[in-house]
Amino acid sequence: MPPRPNLQVPAAEYVDAGRLTLLVALALTCPSAEVAEMADVEVGSMTIAPAGDLRDSEHRFEFHPKALLGGGWDSAVMASSQGNGGDDTWFSGLAGILVRYHPRRGLDASLDAELEQTEWQRNPRLDTDAGLLRARFDYRAPALAWVGDAAWRRSQESLLTTGEQVTQDHYVFHTRIGHMGGFWWEEVTASIGRLDYLQGTASFDDRQGDRITGQAGVRFGLHEGGDRVFVAVNGETVHYSVDERFNDCQALVATAGGIFPASDRSLFRVEAGAEVRRYADDYHHDSVNGDQLALAPWWDLGGVWSWQAGDRLEARLYSDLADSLTSNATWSLGVAVAARRELTPRLAVDAGLDLSEARDAGLNHASPSLQRRIYAASLAGQYAVATGLAARLRADLTRVDPDSGKGYERLELRLELAYVH
Repeated sequence: MPPRPNLQVPAAEYVDAGRLTLLVALALTCPSAEVAEMADVEVGSMTIAPAGDLRDSEHRFEFHPKALLGGGWDSAVMASSQGNGGDDTWFSGLAGILVRYHPRRGLDASLDAELEQTEWQRNPRLDTDAGLLRARFDYRAPALAWVGDAAWRRSQESLLTTGEQVTQDHYVFHTRIGHMGGFWWEEVTASIGRLDYLQGTASFDDRQGDRITGQAGVRFGLHEGGDRVFVAVNGETVHYSVDERFNDCQALVATAGGIFPASDRSLFRVEAGAEVRRYADDYHHDSVNGDQLALAPWWDLGGVWSWQAGDRLEARLYSDLADSLTSNATWSLGVAVAARRELTPRLAVDAGLDLSEARDAGLNHASPSLQRRIYAASLAGQYAVATGLAARLRADLTRVDPDSGKGYERLELRLELAYVH
């Protein structure tokens, strides 16, 4: 399935498109950033400038119907634990609408709805009825920013550890409030989400992985011109519906860092600290694992260079802890690069590469053993056929090499045609 908006999907379990999230977007989350009305519209995983908009007489509402047709090929549609299913092809159709509301300057709201159906040629049990319903508001004042999202999403995701494709429901509410003073700036975030598995896997059934995750954080610091330095504290709590397979967890991340724009379209970001995760018990309730407490360094270092509008080059180094299938926590270290080049006003090419390794437990563990190495690469070309109509050809390659046992390699090709009015 195409990658979808990130709604708090645990990074250790899924192929995480968030690894290549634009660092520019991180800078724009600062309270003082001037945010223009978004013109482009998301259709599935594509972003397209609309052909037009249907407005009311006062231009407060705008409506954007949208649709997408797609097909693709998967070289390893079934994970090794499910038997060798070989390759398969799929076809999908999506219909939706985006409604934007602009009651007054500085206040915007939107409602985004999509329904999508995917059918596989040789593996009909993977057929999926997916969807998205998201409400958002965005309030901006000279010294204050307040945004919030509430969303439901049903999608088919790939378990990174095994390669299994599993259908899930995600529910999430997120809000962020930021204030910019003369020298100081502050930001508070909070979110709560629920993940419901609609089918079981080789590692757990459809109840054992269900969980509620709550997060809260505060960030404050100094600003001068475009430069910002800050300290941050973020907390997380994870509660599973049943305690048969996974353990509840409380986590804390403390960091310090800064954002330093080099130009209007380029910046450097550095943030580093430590993360600790404490679980209700050792993995599999076995004291031999000794990983009730996990500790690891946390960092996010990178930058983006945009030599002209529409083109960019990004790089990122990261280290973090996350819940895992092979231990209480997995310590991930990696590097990611991404690039976008607009070859013509109609044709743009995107490429990405993410190399990482995952280690069971953390630094405090007697032997934080290497669990797996992950290689992920993507290449896509998007062509604007006409205003509001675009076609995209994309290739994704994922390879997982475990330290022991059998890994997998998956090549996915997809061709999509989308329209937004």
